[in-house]
Amino acid sequence: MRRLALLLGLVFAIGALGAVPARAGDRIGIGVKAGTLGLGVDLTGRLNDWFSLRGTVNQYDYKESVTESDIDYDGTLKLGAYGVMLDIFPMKGSFRLSAGLLKNRNELELTGTPTADIQEEEKQLEDDIDSYQLWPVIALGISFRL
Repeated sequence: MRRLALLLGLVFAIGALGAVPARAGDRIGIGVKAGTLGLGVDLTGRLNDWFSLRGTVNQYDYKESVTESDIDYDGTLKLGAYGVMLDIFPMKGSFRLSAGLLKNRNELELTGTPTADIQEEEKQLEDDIDSYQLWPVIALGISFRL
């Protein structure tokens, strides 16, 4: 969480140092979003009419427990990412091309525990799948304000 605060502070500082548009309200923006990586928040610093720098964070966690055939299954799915994007507005409007880096924090944890009597060495089964990697991103988007 400390890295995220530092990242968003850096984005804010860079945005504040950029060229000053006609209105102060055009320099800094906060956005909310929902997608495949969960709910998210963006903090954008508009550098000028052509460029902005955006810090982004997304997260979604889901837990489920099921009992079937005398086995208790517990699962946890964690989705999310955080990163920095450079937005380019080729027509000085709402349409943007974006490039940047995202740190992936996807993880799946599964546990199966028998509830019936079985041999002691086969008592529990656990597995984790995670993907904490840095990924380059290229995207298209539309930015607008309310």
